[in-house]
Amino acid sequence: MTIRRAKHPAFTHTVRISRVLLAVATFMTGTALSQPAFAQICCHTARCPECPAGQMIIEDVYRNVASAANCTPYTASNPNQVLQSRQQVAMSFCSTLPNCDAQTVNWSVAGQDCSGSAGQTNDGESESVANVTSGVSGAAEFQCANGAFTLISGTCNNVVGAGCAAQTVTWDQDGHVCTAQLSALTNGGNSTVNDAVNPTTGSANFVCTDGAVMAQSGATCTGPAAPPPTNNCMSTSTSWTVGMNSCTTNIPDMTHGTALTVYDNAAPTTGSAMMTCNNGMYSRSAESCVSTSPPVCPPPPPPPSPPVAITAGCLIDTPWWDVATTPDCETPPNTCTTTDAIGFSVGTHINSGLDTYYFQDPERFTIAWTGACTGDASTCNAVPMVNGTHAATVTVTDKQTGEVTVRNVTARKRTVRRINLNECPEQL
Repeated sequence: MTIRRAKHPAFTHTVRISRVLLAVATFMTGTALSQPAFAQICCHTARCPECPAGQMIIEDVYRNVASAANCTPYTASNPNQVLQSRQQVAMSFCSTLPNCDAQTVNWSVAGQDCSGSAGQTNDGESESVANVTSGVSGAAEFQCANGAFTLISGTCNNVVGAGCAAQTVTWDQDGHVCTAQLSALTNGGNSTVNDAVNPTTGSANFVCTDGAVMAQSGATCTGPAAPPPTNNCMSTSTSWTVGMNSCTTNIPDMTHGTALTVYDNAAPTTGSAMMTCNNGMYSRSAESCVSTSPPVCPPPPPPPSPPVAITAGCLIDTPWWDVATTPDCETPPNTCTTTDAIGFSVGTHINSGLDTYYFQDPERFTIAWTGACTGDASTCNAVPMVNGTHAATVTVTDKQTGEVTVRNVTARKRTVRRINLNECPEQL
């Protein structure tokens, strides 16, 4: 009899139990042994704890002499168990169970043959497969066992159902979505389409089953990396100012890319603003803010100053203390002078020497002299002047009242010019 044990990645054990070995075992135990049945070859996980998940445990081979229903690990103290040539055939090792590669699988139901594409599948897992053979429709469930697909259940019918019209199809892979145009298909027919337009590209095979298309396993779709995640905005408060008025209010949590109008409804100011959330940051626009208090009027302007009396006069310069007179001035004949000057002046007051008129607030008035003397001050001196009559006109404008005053002044000069005052002793 030949017992074949599972293949280890590095070697394969083939155990041959011969009559000689059985005789040795008989000699060792004193019990005649028959060749063990296949069902009496047991595997125990406890004897190989180093095996990783997904691997099968191969244990020592022994024979249960008592034909117990269940095998138990070998123990020398158990008289019902005899280790069969342990020194020669007992080698414990672990072997990885192979997965199933992507491949075409076939199945038949009631004489109808179907086939489809099964993707790469781990050992012990199952794969659903749709039929791609024309003229029949169906689907099947396959399980991967030790590197090979095994049919679990399936259907395969010779039914000519509705075909599929030409249409736009989409498929996704790893978060990327591809799109392509699929031509019309008959029931059970299939076609491979390609998306060659960026940013995502890929291909997929679609099968038509009773008027509906379905993408088969093995589709591809690649594209640029997904954009970085965006952040929402947390609740906070915001303030804004329009003119002399300031408003403030609270903002609730907001989702990235959304906008919301917030309001300040509390006196003494009310208003609104548009808040926009962009990747965790707020921006504000369309601001308004008005006061709810009655308007405060500025104080009225002071009343205009009352009109003032404006006087204009003149004096003719002599060696003596000259006094301004209004509206005319003159000297006696042959009065001595050393300057031949005539002084014109205008104002609301006269100085302490009584020789010049002046304004206490000159910024209030504008002044213009014409005629015998020209100028824009309250005093206007004409030098030198010959004997005779000299007339000057002064125009005064009150900036506060707008009143304009015109005064005419006449000087009658009848003097004798002397170089030195001692030449006029009779008049000193």
